[in-house]
Amino acid sequence: MQQGAVRASMFLVIKTKGRTASAMKNDTDRKGRARSLFFFLATVLVAYLLLAGYVSKALSQSDLKAIQALQVDASCHDLSSFSEEVRCVRAVQASIKRLVPDMNCAENGETIEPLEFIQRQYGCCFDRARFTEKALAHYGFTTRHVAIFDMSDHGVLTLFSPGVASHATSEVYTRKGWMGVDSNEPFILITVTGQVLNYKDFKQHSDALEYPVAPANFYRNKLLVVYGLFSRHGMFHGPKLPAPEFNFRELLYNVQSREG
Repeated sequence: MQQGAVRASMFLVIKTKGRTASAMKNDTDRKGRARSLFFFLATVLVAYLLLAGYVSKALSQSDLKAIQALQVDASCHDLSSFSEEVRCVRAVQASIKRLVPDMNCAENGETIEPLEFIQRQYGCCFDRARFTEKALAHYGFTTRHVAIFDMSDHGVLTLFSPGVASHATSEVYTRKGWMGVDSNEPFILITVTGQVLNYKDFKQHSDALEYPVAPANFYRNKLLVVYGLFSRHGMFHGPKLPAPEFNFRELLYNVQSREG
């Protein structure tokens, strides 16, 4: 009797150990599969964003042809002083408006690049900001793209909320620092004393601006300013896939100091 009980007990122990080892192996296999799936999905996501979302700032031959059409070489040939930098910026602003006066926006899926904009003969802030940035880059400036959203209703969820009022515009780096250059309206962010301002801090000096911002009702709102974001829908640049379009280097400005 006792020997039989001992044998049964030993059998249960061995069987239990076998089940435990099997369970541990199954758990390890599940974790391995989950890890592999995670890395696969992460790789796909990164590849997707790189292919669909990255917006290059390189100038193409088509860009150079479009910039030549602006006919601003005389205003931008000598940039040895701040006043000459402003002269060039203002000339580019005015020439884009003269070249394509129709302010109707391009539809999602229409390419937002300078030559296509000229050939289309209409476009709003998306086209005009892109053209401004490429033209100023051609004349030796550093620029950054600015996306501005009205965050009055949605707060921190604004970027994920459809239909919010928004604006695409630019900033250019001058001898005095970053200066806002509007895409639709003929204003730059500079005070009457010559202090340049960016879109994140200009409201602190709104009473001292040399040029009034427009539309005033938009700029009175609580605004979210994002550098380097070209679209949220992915239909303006590159392969037209539904992913945000951005420039990596310019995104970094969002985590730097306001002066940076």
